[in-house]
Amino acid sequence: MFNVVSGSTLLRSNTSYYENGNIPWMKTTDLNNSLINDTSEKVTDIVLNNLKLLSKDTVLIAMYGGFNQIGRTGILNIKATTNQAISPLIKKVIIILSFCNPISILM
Repeated sequence: MFNVVSGSTLLRSNTSYYENGNIPWMKTTDLNNSLINDTSEKVTDIVLNNLKLLSKDTVLIAMYGGFNQIGRTGILNIKATTNQAISPLIKKVIIILSFCNPISILM
């Protein structure tokens, strides 16, 4: 049902990743067990070469972090990227086909 992926933690020393950024970048401290409408930090479009821009409605789970952050969840209400401590669950498209018609089995 889901592909589990991971984000990336960006070098703080590379200011081109952060200066005047407008793309939400999720950290475990942003997870609040509800809908995510904003993040505490933003990154620039340069990081999209290395990070996936996640779509709205993506489910997020904190894999590790501080004691109060492990296991926190959230659902994106915006497009965002994540650091490596968060596992986004990417929805798979599932098609269910009916292979048997119950009427034909009885005949």
